[in-house]
Amino acid sequence: MTSFRSLKQYWLAPLLAAPLACESGEVRDARYDAPVIADSDESTPSASSSTPLTLGSAPFDATPAQKEALYWVNTYRSRAGLQPVHQLGTLNRAAGAHAAYVLSNPDLYEGGMSVHEQKPGRPAYTGERFWDRLTGAGYSGEAFREVIAYQASPAAAVAHWLETVYHRLPLLHPESTHLGYGDASASGEYVNVLDLGTDPKKVAVVPHGVVWPPEGASDVPLSWDGAETPAPPAPPTGFPSGPVITLQFADRANFVVHKTTIRDVAQDVALGHVRLSSETDPNLGGDAAVVIYTHTPLLPGRTYKVVVEGQLDGTEFLRGWTFTTRDSASCDLAEQDCPVGKACYATLEANVCAWAGVESEGAACEFQNDCAAGFTCIDKTCKAFCALDAGDAMACAHVCTGGAASKLPIPGAGVCRQ
Repeated sequence: MTSFRSLKQYWLAPLLAAPLACESGEVRDARYDAPVIADSDESTPSASSSTPLTLGSAPFDATPAQKEALYWVNTYRSRAGLQPVHQLGTLNRAAGAHAAYVLSNPDLYEGGMSVHEQKPGRPAYTGERFWDRLTGAGYSGEAFREVIAYQASPAAAVAHWLETVYHRLPLLHPESTHLGYGDASASGEYVNVLDLGTDPKKVAVVPHGVVWPPEGASDVPLSWDGAETPAPPAPPTGFPSGPVITLQFADRANFVVHKTTIRDVAQDVALGHVRLSSETDPNLGGDAAVVIYTHTPLLPGRTYKVVVEGQLDGTEFLRGWTFTTRDSASCDLAEQDCPVGKACYATLEANVCAWAGVESEGAACEFQNDCAAGFTCIDKTCKAFCALDAGDAMACAHVCTGGAASKLPIPGAGVCRQ
């Protein structure tokens, strides 16, 4: 029982709850020397660990949200074997100003104008294109890329970019060196802007390429919904597909793809997949990269091997690596075991991971994932999930005030009554 809300997020319809006598007992892309990152403590990198690494430098006036975005971008870059990007106040100001402009001028973008553009003459105008805005803010490097999302938190915005085709590549690009983040919100609408800059004098060398999911990654999502602008090519039966898999190099590289395979290691079966590169997709024209995603979602708890064959700067190239998917297509309401930026919500079919909201108990809501992890939307109010089993750690009798709860049309699930 799901519904969609605009701005390319999954939003779940509210559930209906029946009174219970409690017993006791869930994008858009535009085009300094950094220290080498030490290996993470994780021997096997998780694609969805909920703890960011504290990497890269932030300006003294960076907000908590800006630091959060920096930490998550660099956490993913670290897991991909890349150096960190560093946050600059000039880029933060440019990104924040554009987020506020987008939120304040919805009519422009509903009329078809690119969300990366501004129209002169409107209040808070700071530059028509993102490179104009970065220069106007005082950035002395070279404007590189801009990505935009519509998520309730910086962590969710970065995670959303990372699961896509065109938005992931700038974040994991070896030539990205500087970052700025800004967001704005009003009346339940959110805008996240990330601006990236580069130093054209620095030459990035990644002879084996940058892959995602990284080598040996665990807990990799099983599927991808294809929600991105520009829209990527759909598999033969449509989305959802398997998760997006990428291999990329510095833009100066001359990379030509000859063959790609992805196999279920246990069954030794090659899987049909979509393959995108600059030769086949004009939206990848500036990227030395290959993107693949299987025609259908992957299976839980399975190891998959990816092999890419081609030519790199005139020399034969071969790269292979493996990753393992998460253990279940569902999720646990009590454990809240979803990837970063998402939370577990109940539907009539199954529990699902969806982009998480930020509203806590008692706040007004319209959709389930207006509410933060551990809550759902009942009677337009965020209420806490609880368990009907009296012996469960989340038993309604224990977690609800006075034990008052309502039964959900989901086996074993209830919510606390206000």
